[in-house]
Amino acid sequence: GLAEHTPGFSREESDPSETPMALRILRLAERIPPLAGGKEIHVAELTRVQVELGHKVNLLYRVGDSHALNCFSRQIALPPPFTGLSGLKGTAFFARKAMRSTGVLKYADIVHAHGDLAEAWFSAHYAQRASIPVVLTVHGQLNPRFRKISRRAFAKVDAFIALGDTVCQDLLDCGVHSERITTMSSGLNMDMLRS
Repeated sequence: GLAEHTPGFSREESDPSETPMALRILRLAERIPPLAGGKEIHVAELTRVQVELGHKVNLLYRVGDSHALNCFSRQIALPPPFTGLSGLKGTAFFARKAMRSTGVLKYADIVHAHGDLAEAWFSAHYAQRASIPVVLTVHGQLNPRFRKISRRAFAKVDAFIALGDTVCQDLLDCGVHSERITTMSSGLNMDMLRS
């Protein structure tokens, strides 16, 4: 599975015929269904499958409804006057507040963030303090205007999932080494999730 290939993350050797140890996954995703979008659906389906496989998922989100996902979740609301803030600033405020939430890292084996610059910066910053590995799924093309600061943010992320070859190339252009990147489509590979 993904955790075994994440640098800095180790599990005791076990009999391959046994059910794998359940992971405690802290998922950071700003938007979830019923909002429409590829990232939103990807996050919901990944969460649903991981819960079915016995993993404990704690989902931190800003907009959407987590009731159908059957996982632990917390909606992170931004305080006025930042409530309607969107774009990079809104995402940064959300990611910072979510990762600073009381106790969220205490019960996590791995942080899995969905997004790019802001999610990488804040999830890695706080998870690194707790010695918890961070995986970042990048769903779309990166803005070249932010390449320099993205390079700094991405340096602290342990592993990346690039949804498509263009995203993979963007990560390489930001200085991410190829061995830290897994490239796949936005559709979920159920066989990979079960391994």
